[in-house]
Amino acid sequence: MGRLVAPAGALLVIAARRDPAGTDVAGPPWPLTREEIDAFATDGLTPVRIEQVADSRDTDNPRWRAEFRRPG
Repeated sequence: MGRLVAPAGALLVIAARRDPAGTDVAGPPWPLTREEIDAFATDGLTPVRIEQVADSRDTDNPRWRAEFRRPG
């Protein structure tokens, strides 16, 4: 995914959150663990912000919102 981001570009990842010990769920879309979110930091992308945000429709299942940038 990282190589698709242009120089000085950004990648925004929004995904359902899954605990590493959680059971597999049907998808798509598949929920991601923190380790899977961190894996987007490849091919020159660096994390700017990674946070868990509450879904207003389902407060028991937070989502990931992550921003990665490539230097210009």
